[in-house]
Amino acid sequence: MLNQYPDAYGFVYLWYDRKRSLYYIGSHVGNPSDRYVSSSKWLNAAIRKRSADFRRRIIEWVYEADIKAVRRAEQRWLNMIRDEELSISENVAAGRNRYYNMKKVAHGGSHKGHTKTRVGSWNKGLRKEDNDSLARAAPKQSAAMKGRKLSEAHRQNLSQKWIAISPDGVRVEVHGLPSFCAERNIKKGTAYTAYRTNRPIARGAYAGWRFERG
Repeated sequence: MLNQYPDAYGFVYLWYDRKRSLYYIGSHVGNPSDRYVSSSKWLNAAIRKRSADFRRRIIEWVYEADIKAVRRAEQRWLNMIRDEELSISENVAAGRNRYYNMKKVAHGGSHKGHTKTRVGSWNKGLRKEDNDSLARAAPKQSAAMKGRKLSEAHRQNLSQKWIAISPDGVRVEVHGLPSFCAERNIKKGTAYTAYRTNRPIARGAYAGWRFERG
């Protein structure tokens, strides 16, 4: 606890999910007893569902009273994760992911191609390199869909709150289906069809996932 380390400003932590043998690295400014869990919706939802399977360990204390120092400490640990161990779609499909983390940049950024901490810009909108990365990762449109515009009603429907449900029943609140799908290389049409037919996704890294309206 921080009362045992009176000069500590923040810390880097490691969660371990013993059921799935998965880890998560993150950082926090504050006290380990202030009930903060993580910034990962997936991890937080899993802990709420089966808290007995999780253990957290403080792996580094940060004494410099600067949030950038905390982020730098987190980045040093994130840099130790191999790209193939991140929970991005191709790694999950191959069964080689070892972390809940989907990226290796403290507080924002792409999961590959970056080694520097982006403190101060993560909440100011996407930069050009972020847009380029998303564009490369997004699935290509079929010839039949090119130039077709979504109706305003369809756009509003996709942007509303949704609930994504994993095969083991973990429910995750999703704000905006398009951004959720883009981050995970899921086609929006696939997710929306799963919702309309009340059936799980049939194939791919996210096979078995279902969607409900929030």
